[in-house]
Amino acid sequence: MTEKAPAAGRLRRVADFVDWNLPAALRPAEPVSIADLRREAKRRLPQMIFDHVDGGAGREVTLRANVADLRRVKLRPQILTPVADIDLGVRICGLPVALPVLLGPTGLARMSHRDGELAAARAAARAGTIFAVSTASSYSLEEIAAAAPGPLWFQLYLGRDREGVRDLVRRAENAGYGALVLTVDVPTGGQRLRDLRNGLRIPPRVTLRQAAETLLHPSWLADILQDPPVGFANFQSPSGAGLAQREYSERLSSPSATWDDLRQLRELWPRKLLVKGVLSTSAAEQAVALGVDGVIVSNHGGRQLDGVESAIAALVRIRSAVGDAAELLLDGGIRTGVDVVKAIAAGARGVLIGRPWVWGLAARGQSGVELCLELFREDIERSMRLLGTSSVSAISSGHAVFPEEWSRL
Repeated sequence: MTEKAPAAGRLRRVADFVDWNLPAALRPAEPVSIADLRREAKRRLPQMIFDHVDGGAGREVTLRANVADLRRVKLRPQILTPVADIDLGVRICGLPVALPVLLGPTGLARMSHRDGELAAARAAARAGTIFAVSTASSYSLEEIAAAAPGPLWFQLYLGRDREGVRDLVRRAENAGYGALVLTVDVPTGGQRLRDLRNGLRIPPRVTLRQAAETLLHPSWLADILQDPPVGFANFQSPSGAGLAQREYSERLSSPSATWDDLRQLRELWPRKLLVKGVLSTSAAEQAVALGVDGVIVSNHGGRQLDGVESAIAALVRIRSAVGDAAELLLDGGIRTGVDVVKAIAAGARGVLIGRPWVWGLAARGQSGVELCLELFREDIERSMRLLGTSSVSAISSGHAVFPEEWSRL
């Protein structure tokens, strides 16, 4: 046990005492939406950590477009159709899941709550869905695999150390990960202005400017003071001590990656392979030609190149181009069960969420991630009943109207 552990324990007890002894009238209302979880996470986290989770690249145009364009999709309900029994189950890359919502890869979740990715793995297993673990996870891929019995995917950055990449692939196979998700939209790190302005470093450092605010979040501070330290647990030097935001983004970037790297990865990896970060029809078609099992239409949640089109707009066009040749998933902007239904109507088999589950984690730990998934489940089921469809597989493009210009982009 480190010297800081007793202090962290005392701080945690003080924070818990304050939380439990607040008058009922002063306690936040029970969350009934993902937006409520976001507000609760914002109350619990210091500004620099909340901004890291919440923010995007540049002026955050693409971040906003992901959400706004999903609102532009209009649904067409069918009436007088039996909807007493709703089936939310779907097969994704051949694997049956109970919910078409997967937990997407999000790095350094330990910054939001001490249980980080361990809590996410357990929550996903309880909900009967998949957790895609990030290369930049704050617990090792082996620790996460041991935490829960549910299905896991491993998200891979090609990075600059190719032998290290091959080692990660071997470790993921040995740990039982069922699929590999290659992220292809990080030739360099995005310009995340909120992180730069806050001077975010890994592990987080509290400056004099941030000290007062940090002390107003004692439960978070108690988490950060406990072991293990926040860092890249899948690398030989897990602490990542002193890395600035730009530095740790560059550490995971792959400026020399080519299509040949994808071909070699397909030869190396014997299980399901997906590519994440695809926005063009030509890229989707080329990935399919190289033998990938799935394409994740994504702009990295608006955290890479600002000003690209929304994920949902790209999905509509890619589905029209590739037809049934590829299994498509959507990542970006999903905030409600209605959004999930719209994504499936646009041609996705399911969706990945990032910020929503981290907001739940920050707000309440594992129970917050479980609540996040439950809120999605309830809203999807309600939306399907109102739409007039009893199974996810029955949702089609006929249930929605999409902006005409998306097909011409």
